[in-house]
Amino acid sequence: MDYIRVGRYSPEIIELYDMEEKSKEDEEKLVELVVKFINDNKTPYSNSSANDIDWINRVEIQSIIQKYTTHSISSTINLPETATEEEVSEIYIKSWEKNLKGVTIYRDGCRSGVLITKKEDVDDEIAETNAPKRPKIVECEIHHPKLKGETHTVLVGLLKGKPYEVFALDVEIGKGYTEGTIVKIKSGRYDLVVYDKNGEKETFESINSYMSDIESFATRSTSGNLRHGMHIKYVVELLTSGNGDITSFTKVMARILKKYITDGTLSTKTCGDCGAKNSMIYEEGCSRCKICGSSKCG
Repeated sequence: MDYIRVGRYSPEIIELYDMEEKSKEDEEKLVELVVKFINDNKTPYSNSSANDIDWINRVEIQSIIQKYTTHSISSTINLPETATEEEVSEIYIKSWEKNLKGVTIYRDGCRSGVLITKKEDVDDEIAETNAPKRPKIVECEIHHPKLKGETHTVLVGLLKGKPYEVFALDVEIGKGYTEGTIVKIKSGRYDLVVYDKNGEKETFESINSYMSDIESFATRSTSGNLRHGMHIKYVVELLTSGNGDITSFTKVMARILKKYITDGTLSTKTCGDCGAKNSMIYEEGCSRCKICGSSKCG
């Protein structure tokens, strides 16, 4: 949707803008008329979103404005999710041809948790899902959180780089290791396998036998949620919703899983300091309020 289709600029502005060759006086006059128009009227893009702005015109306008900017200038061109690689390439080439000093492109949906433009339609029915079948060997990351002064072990199994399962043990195993594999030996038995810097293999057998009944139930439930596609932020918030302080077992497990939430993801929690809603975002395993700046890492 460019200004011609909107049809709200004056004919004089349109005529100047459409000129193939513009003199310095023409460009100065165009800027003057546009500024006056904006001051006297609503912008022709009123009620439009960033994705509605014609990107060719954006590049053209920036090439004019930067002539009157003494330092660097850059701007972000927003594109809909349907934009193709060819269109993105064309924008950069056009920007180079116009000698732009800087330009950035953001395609809607290319990053999670930022610049959310719309709410997806949510069905009012519960959708059933099938969890991906567990491979015999699953890569894992090893964490050793403290629980009431004692060191425990939390293993986060990864499938294609995403949390797939969790084992939480009330003993410390794999000390000094941060990565390993969880091998399913048979139903109900899983071994942790690690390798030292010399390639020597060490196996911790039947890791699930180290868990208490409560820990086993909590980790199985959490693993089930992860495998069936529940967003990890909801998994974390479910674990932290019960009573108990930060040293409780489920909250320690949540503290580990927070590390796997994409930075910038919006939390469903309300800020405990300023009371703002829809203001808490996850960053580096912590949550921070965009309004008052308070943060919480527990």
